[in-house]
Parts: sequence; structure tokens; C-alpha cells
Amino acid sequence: MGNTISSLLTGDPNDISLNLIGLYGYQNVVIHTAQVLGSGSYGNVVKATLDKKSCAAKILHRVIVDSQDPGLSDFISRFEQECQILRDLKHPNIVQFLGVVQDPTTNKPILLMELMKDSLTHFLESSPTDIPYHVQANISHDIALAVAHLHRNGILHRDLSSNNILLNASHLAKVTDFGMSKIAASNPSMTRSKVTQCPGTLVYMPPEALRPQPRYSDKIDTFSIGVLLLQIVTRKFPAPTAASVVREDPNSPTEESYIPVSEINRRKVDLDKVLVSHGFLPVIRDCLKDKSKDRPTAAQLCRSLGQLKHTAVYSGSLGALPFDGRTELHDAAERGDVKAVERLLSTSVNINSRTEDEGDTALLLASYLGHVEVVRLLLKAGAAVFIPDKCRKTPLYMASFYGHRAVVELLLENGADVSICSEDGHSPLYVASCNGHTEVVDVLVKAGADVNQATIRY
Repeated sequence: MGNTISSLLTGDPNDISLNLIGLYGYQNVVIHTAQVLGSGSYGNVVKATLDKKSCAAKILHRVIVDSQDPGLSDFISRFEQECQILRDLKHPNIVQFLGVVQDPTTNKPILLMELMKDSLTHFLESSPTDIPYHVQANISHDIALAVAHLHRNGILHRDLSSNNILLNASHLAKVTDFGMSKIAASNPSMTRSKVTQCPGTLVYMPPEALRPQPRYSDKIDTFSIGVLLLQIVTRKFPAPTAASVVREDPNSPTEESYIPVSEINRRKVDLDKVLVSHGFLPVIRDCLKDKSKDRPTAAQLCRSLGQLKHTAVYSGSLGALPFDGRTELHDAAERGDVKAVERLLSTSVNINSRTEDEGDTALLLASYLGHVEVVRLLLKAGAAVFIPDKCRKTPLYMASFYGHRAVVELLLENGADVSICSEDGHSPLYVASCNGHTEVVDVLVKAGADVNQATIRY
């Protein structure tokens, strides 16, 4: 799972400095173990620096690594599976895998991921007012898109919660934490797949997962999405009532019996806070149905939530929250919203404006995420292909790094320079090669990329 590395401990005992010689195109990694971003059942997420760029690193708890208890080996196996899932799954709404390195103090893997701005939990708790409708719809749709992608690849997340949804500065949502995920490779559709062991955070779990011997399918995740939608609208952490009530029963050995309470009734206090006219309400109710067969699939949720983004309420809400120099064009380009980009380009929008945090243009964001049609529109409207971010990574570099061949071809057709390197000295050809994107490598070489220039600095 890990890569061959040479390691060097820094003078700071809270930092682990690693020199990566692996497949991911990086040279230097510094893990800041004292800067904890979050903590889970088997590991901490801490801040890290990857070739001078901030990222996140997930490290196993030392008590697990040092333990001789065979039972704790399951946590290590889970962590290795999480690394594999993130490595193999690439999607705009799943936290980006950056690599795996080996901790020289434990010889265990460290998972490197992109650094996001906030968790959904903190975002909801810290918002002084209701979240604008378009932000609610965007976040919810992002979550559904990520889960649908997981299910198409035969994976149940099994631990969806607001702590495991991360947001960037423009509120693009990404699913993270695959430590409880279940791979159901024998039945990718999972419509009849049943697995056991109650996972996840209880308040997000459906009735079938709360039983003594739980049996559930992919609908466990769509139920959790319903709870998340309710939380997004109300900004209240889920607090359902008891799953059953006790009544006297003379025919029972204990003279009492337990009557199940429907999920709609368990969550009535929160549901009553949602306006009847809110577009989420019927979707939430469908997700919270007691019988899993009655709930929508993640793919169906994508369609339902996507339709909410084409309503007058959504359009009227747009533009309510500009963040960190980001414009509506940045937001639309990052989401791949072709219609919104077309609308914005018909106005006097500054097509080459850069965000304050990373220095991203709309073209760079669309190139990074592989939104071909958005890239095409931006280039046609005159977007500059050479403007880099603050790490001197151009749109061509980003598209090459993530293997978006069609985007690479468009950028080259519009004058992108194959020789421009990033701040760390890596060319588009170098990062495409390191990440195994052979088709992109072929395109770049045909465009004149110098195979001997891969490490020349910008």
C-alpha cells in the first residue's frame, strides 16, 4: 500500500518529514502531527505540507499501532482499505487522494488528501442565519452525486454524517472518511446485497441497521442522506426520539413489549421545522421511509435534487453569498454547471478573476475537475490559458495531473504552453506520467513536450 521512501525526522518532534519517491509526482512531505484537524475511531487527521502546498494527512492512532492485541488489527485493515478506496475513486465530490507515504516511526501508511476549508457540521453550527437555498441545494446534490458514484462502483459508505462531509471555500461538498465502507464487489448493483455489522453514527442510521443482527443494503446510505438534508435545512444536529416505546403486555414473559416508532415520527420535531413549501421536504420523507425498498436510490436522489437547481427559488437565491473573492462564475465553473456559465458569460463578468485564497481562475477550476463543456465555453469567451494559481500551476498542469485528456486537448488547441512548470519544478508531462495517464502523456508529447524537461523549474 505504501511507497518506497527515504525519511528524515525534523528537529521538531511534532513534525514528520518525508521525502517521497513514489508514483504521485511529489518530492517533499511534512506531517504536522500537533495540528489536528479531526479525530476518528482509529486515526487523526492532521495538517500536512506537500511540496509547499497545504494538505491533510490521516495517521493511525499510536495506541493501535503499538498494541499487541490481535483485535486491533482490524483497524489497520480498515485504514488500508480506506487508502485503496480513495486511490481508486476519482470524483469531484469525493475528497481528493494525493498519495500514501510510510511513517518512518511506525512503518505504517499515512494517507494524504486535499485540505478542505470546513466540515458540514461546523459550517451549519457557525452560520448565524439560515443557509441560502442555492447553497443547501448545491451541497445536497454534491453529496448525492458522490454516493451514487460509490454505489456504481460497488461501495457502501455506511458512515455518512455531517462530520464526514467537507466543504471548500465555495461550498463544494466532498464525502470523506471511508473507514467504515463496505465493498460489495460480488454484486455491484447492490439492490439485493445484504451485509451485517451495525456501522456508522446511530442518529444517521436506518431502522434495519439498529437491529441486534442488522441486515441492510445500499439504502442505508440514502437514509443517511435524508437525515443530512434535514440537518442542512434546520441547522440542527439530528436528535430523534427513541426507536421504540414500551407498553404493558401480559402475554410477554417480561409483561411488556416494544413497539417500533416510525422514523417520520421519531424525527417529527425537526421535520416540523421545514416549511411545507420547501423543495427538500418530499425528498427527505422519501429517504426516511422505514422500509428500505421504499426509499430512492442514490441515482434517483441525484435526479430529484438536481431538478431543484432549475427552479425559480434556486435562481432567486444565487449570488447571496460571495466568498473569498470567488464569484458566481468560479462557483458555476467548479460545479460544471454549463447553463449557469453560459448565463454569466452573457454578462459583464470578469472571466479571468482569481480567488483570494488559491489564486484560481474559473478556467483552472473547470480544468482541474475535468468539466469539458465548461472549459470549452470559457475558452471560447476568451479565458486566458496561461494564468496559474499561487503555486504556479496552470490549467494545463491541473488537467494533466488528473488525467483529463479532452480538457488537455482543448487547452493545447487554445495556445497552452506545455513547457511551463509549477513552483516545485514539475511540468504537465511529468505529473501526467507520474500518475499513469498514458493517453495524456501521448497528447503532450505530440504537442512538443520535452521529455528531458520534466524537472526544470518555472
